[in-house]
Amino acid sequence: MSDRVKTLHKESIIIDGLGYVSHSKYLEEFVEDLLDVGVAALNFTVVGTDDGPLESIRKIEEWHRLIERCSDKLMLVKTGSDIEKAKREGKLGVIMGSQNATIIGNDLSLLGTYKRLGMRIIQLSYSWQNLLGEGCGERTDSGLSTFGIEAVAEMNRLGLAIDLSHCADQVTLDAIKYSKAPVLVTHSNPRALVDHARNKTDEQIKALAKNGGGYGDMYLCSTCF
Repeated sequence: MSDRVKTLHKESIIIDGLGYVSHSKYLEEFVEDLLDVGVAALNFTVVGTDDGPLESIRKIEEWHRLIERCSDKLMLVKTGSDIEKAKREGKLGVIMGSQNATIIGNDLSLLGTYKRLGMRIIQLSYSWQNLLGEGCGERTDSGLSTFGIEAVAEMNRLGLAIDLSHCADQVTLDAIKYSKAPVLVTHSNPRALVDHARNKTDEQIKALAKNGGGYGDMYLCSTCF
């Protein structure tokens, strides 16, 4: 990067919409690269895309231990002010996220458990169907189930951010409609530019803006370009 861009990054609070590290041995280099370009916080996928409750809790505990072990470079983000603190201290803020709501199984009370464990972003569905609704890779798209609507309400109550990046079209629109809080699309692109199932339509993007939500492209995701 040019010196001007580096200065801008260093002075700004930059939040990366999604990051995923497949093996812990790559994490240190990944974190160093992010800090070098001035990223303050990142939404890490800390559980697998089809993990149930037990496996998810185990992996979240592993991340807590990792953050404690690397406390000189990593910091768990629970509030917006934590991101500002991470920036001031030259650390990378870890926003714990999941790309699939299979982590709650059929029990909405687990959403509160995940909130207490530090999770802050949950995507309603991945590329396939779960109990909340379809993902963008399914052949059907009937929208949010009753359970899905209840999950949206509970996430609103708890202050958990709702991600819609992999959700099917009607699930995306339903979530925007039923959510009383702004929702996120952290790693998709406009479908008007590239016709990919995970990319969002103009209708969805306009509805998202009206809802007050955030839209971020995932510049490393070549499948959506």
